[in-house]
Amino acid sequence: MPVLNAMPFLEERVNSIMAQTVSDWELIVCDSFSDDGSWEYLQKFADDERIHLYQVPKEGIYAGWNECLKRAKGEYVYIATADDTCEPELLEKLVVELENNSDVDLAVCRYQRINEGGDPLPNDLLSGELYKFLGEWVDIPHRRNRFAELLIMLCLDCQWNTLPAVLFRRSLLEKTGVFRTDMGSYADVAWRIKAILNSDLLYVPEVLASWRWHDKQATAALPENRDELVYRARLETLSECKELLPSDWDIDRALFLRRHHYLMHFHLNRTALKNSPGSFAKGAMMAMIKEPVYFMQRMMSAFSWDAVEYGDAVEYLRDLMNEWNVDWPPKHKKG
Repeated sequence: MPVLNAMPFLEERVNSIMAQTVSDWELIVCDSFSDDGSWEYLQKFADDERIHLYQVPKEGIYAGWNECLKRAKGEYVYIATADDTCEPELLEKLVVELENNSDVDLAVCRYQRINEGGDPLPNDLLSGELYKFLGEWVDIPHRRNRFAELLIMLCLDCQWNTLPAVLFRRSLLEKTGVFRTDMGSYADVAWRIKAILNSDLLYVPEVLASWRWHDKQATAALPENRDELVYRARLETLSECKELLPSDWDIDRALFLRRHHYLMHFHLNRTALKNSPGSFAKGAMMAMIKEPVYFMQRMMSAFSWDAVEYGDAVEYLRDLMNEWNVDWPPKHKKG
């Protein structure tokens, strides 16, 4: 549990760990010199042999995560972000999945977004296209092939886009390494790709974790160029891990939809030109600088909506899976 000024949520988070139906755990706390009373609150657990308290330099969110991971000794790892929470059965249910599948390193569950006060928020931010593709498998426990999951992640969305909904074997870190500290708030994007390239995924459809959204969290202020940063993080990571990809895969095609999702934010279409000339002009200027080839392509098409990036993402994903012989849907239902 990495901590930095999390006092408003810390008691609830610690209680959610204490309440776990699995009792054989250790809690590693790395506090980055909080000044809101968090460290003082944690001292009440100093005599609990399961809880290990450390203070580490304040060097960013992922540096704090890494300090915890370096000290982990258990077979399984759960990142208990200090402002989130979980159900008492989370560890038990995800550990059981991994115990029953010794060749899999990742287990994930569904989660509920909540606000600062803990009230449920109306959606989990996942795209409708993802739910359309997954269909009945959203509600069925199953083992998901790593390459299927990677393509789903790259083309549509990641169903486990908050780490408190994930349990993984500590041995997986030997393959993925810890989290990068030079990617801003997108190091988990890179880590998820490395993780799924090294393991299939066990999916538990129960809501066992929460993801709290509040104005003090590290990712509260999303940059205007977020889609570009996510796309480039994915491109860099896939290029770095190319040897783990099937030989017939093409990285540009795998990232085609994500790239064009980013490119669409330039608003180079007739509707933007008609309804918001200022936004269109701003997008055109940025596109000329960052993506001149794309800008010329849009110019030559007269900014038509009849372009491949405005096509059906689900059909594109299905076509890729068929062409590359990716195993989908899962063959065996569990439970």
